[in-house]
Amino acid sequence: RPFDICDLACSAGATYVARSTAANSRHMQKMLRQGLDHRGFSMIEIVSNCHTTLGRLNRLGTHLDMLADFRERAVEFTPELDVGKAKAEGRLIVGVLHREDERQQFTGQGGGSPQGCLPKTHHPPGREK
Repeated sequence: RPFDICDLACSAGATYVARSTAANSRHMQKMLRQGLDHRGFSMIEIVSNCHTTLGRLNRLGTHLDMLADFRERAVEFTPELDVGKAKAEGRLIVGVLHREDERQQFTGQGGGSPQGCLPKTHHPPGREK
């Protein structure tokens, strides 16, 4: 069953969630830059085409046709957007879908890295002292 990876990331606690498509490289670069600059768990989905298999098997046309379809279906997220209606219409909702700048992140809790949550005596498997 298909699921929305951006919804999953929000549920998992991501504080920056964005989506872009391969059809708009400037928008994609902007979303990636903001995600990299964001302090915390960032997830950026890049919707890209697979014209070799998916496109050919489903008669979606050439790679250029598929990119044009992305451009046509993309709609920028705003708080006023009726997301349910847009999804029902098959639209690709792009842009910053979720952002929290105030939540304290794990790296700000004294751990410094994912290893910071493990006991000091923990060693990865095969590297026991």
